[in-house]
Amino acid sequence: MNSGLDALLRPRSVAVVGASANPAKISNVVLRNLSKGTFDVYPVNPKEGEILGHRCYPSVSSIPYEIDLAMVALPAESAVKAAEECVAKGVKFVIVTSSGFGESGSAGKALQERLESVFRGSGSRLLGPNTMGVFVPGHHLDTLLIPSDRSPRPPSGSVAMVSQSGAVATAFLEKAAGFGMGVSACVCIGNKADIEECELLEYFSEDPGTACVCLYLESFSDGRRFVDAAA
Repeated sequence: MNSGLDALLRPRSVAVVGASANPAKISNVVLRNLSKGTFDVYPVNPKEGEILGHRCYPSVSSIPYEIDLAMVALPAESAVKAAEECVAKGVKFVIVTSSGFGESGSAGKALQERLESVFRGSGSRLLGPNTMGVFVPGHHLDTLLIPSDRSPRPPSGSVAMVSQSGAVATAFLEKAAGFGMGVSACVCIGNKADIEECELLEYFSEDPGTACVCLYLESFSDGRRFVDAAA
């Protein structure tokens, strides 16, 4: 099986950059969701010593452990700087949640080009920006930006979802939960500056836990590759 995305979907350690102690903040919601997982969780915030029982670190570089996945929950400009630090640290996968990139005009496109350049030639990969990230119930991995008590999550199952829209992904998961249909994973690709639908389709086609892949796309990154992967 292609294991290239395992550290994204089955990480052993997750850092939350921009973690907040305020329950009303999205980054606190993400941290609460991730705290239910079976992996190590490291909040990053220079103003806090501890959040939700987890020791807080002032920066990604100050974490003395290897990081598989970093969730960056900061405004766009700050997110680029945080991504640079994650790449320097050797974080394997970085999820950038913020909007204000390629979807928002010329200034946003220029900022996204800066973000892409951070990862180019490095060993780190980018999911997003402008994404809610991933949900993998079998691994208790949940980076979605909505509390589970407001947006029900489905159980583990064999259907994978890849969506360019966070709203569509959320609606899919809520419907799946209502019908009792299990999912193997849900990946929101957002602006897909790096990881895109073809790579995910190829990955899930070899995943023994996935029997069906659903996709919501607003564009094709590589039409020929997609047709080959779908075949």
